[in-house]
Amino acid sequence: MRKALILLPVFFCLFIAGCYDSTEIDDLAYVVAIGIDKGTDDATLVTFQYAVPLNISGGADSSGGEGSPLSSVTFETNTVHLAADMANDKMAKITDLSHIKLIVLSEDIAKEGLSAYRTDLREALDIRPDTCLAVCKGKAKNCLSAVSTPLELNPSRYYEDYFSNAESVYSVRQQAGEFFDGKSDFPLPYLTYDTVLQTDGMAIIKNDRMQAHYFAEDAVIYNLLKNEFTDLKFETEEGVFRLDARLPPAFRVQTGDKPNISVSLSLTGEAVTGAELIASSEKAEQVLCTALKKRILNFLYKTQKTDCDILGIGDHAKKNFLTEQGFNAYAWQEKYSKATFDVNISFRCTRRK
Repeated sequence: MRKALILLPVFFCLFIAGCYDSTEIDDLAYVVAIGIDKGTDDATLVTFQYAVPLNISGGADSSGGEGSPLSSVTFETNTVHLAADMANDKMAKITDLSHIKLIVLSEDIAKEGLSAYRTDLREALDIRPDTCLAVCKGKAKNCLSAVSTPLELNPSRYYEDYFSNAESVYSVRQQAGEFFDGKSDFPLPYLTYDTVLQTDGMAIIKNDRMQAHYFAEDAVIYNLLKNEFTDLKFETEEGVFRLDARLPPAFRVQTGDKPNISVSLSLTGEAVTGAELIASSEKAEQVLCTALKKRILNFLYKTQKTDCDILGIGDHAKKNFLTEQGFNAYAWQEKYSKATFDVNISFRCTRRK
């Protein structure tokens, strides 16, 4: 008994030590999105969009008015990761970045260059690699202010659904992890806003700078060639088709001074509008293959004009070389601008007669 009384204070001290310096959930302010804009001189404007827990629980005005589940604060700083320290200095709660779902960069930032922000955002260690990246027209701050969540009070879930919707082929998905790992040529969702947030195709990034804006119809072809779609609706002048992938797209590259790139697609589906197309599988196949081939060729030659191999065709060309040095000496980017393309499409109609 006496020994137990002696040990009791020791256990009590250990218990207290385990709780020391801990942070309660109620003490945290969760950031769900970040907007990055150009500030004065060399400064950066960083907007933190916070989730408002009391409004999420019920009775919130999801359109962004009073009682909205979202609240935004903007800080001017030299580096993005210091914005959290500024927030902690000015707010009653501790800013938590571990639940961020979206990072939006203004078009001005994207055209100026993203490499500095790669290092800066990587230093904010709480940002998860599956966080979505996007570019917006105008100011990122205003873009986040236009977010409306009428069907989902939880803003974190809203962003997850919005940027991870496999049914949407009019935009692209890009996660921060690949950006942090050094990927410098890729497309990003291009966002616009008026009264609400919406996607408008994709921003094309090359060497960490935005080179072009491709429209929604280009994003459809990109997702088709990357095999990132389900139940795609493809419109032609004679009717609309529902398409699924029978096999993944195949790329074959014949290297030379003027490389030839062959693209093969194997699709299944059916015509859903157009009486003649629905009645005749042969007519449907002819119309679809002709229209789709034209769209794909236009897209491929468009990537040449902007000098952006966003489909990663160079990875297929690399297979023709025994060493990395040999492929580097081949100067793929220069050769890609002179390449010719062949597109082959097979389509099997699945409509039951």
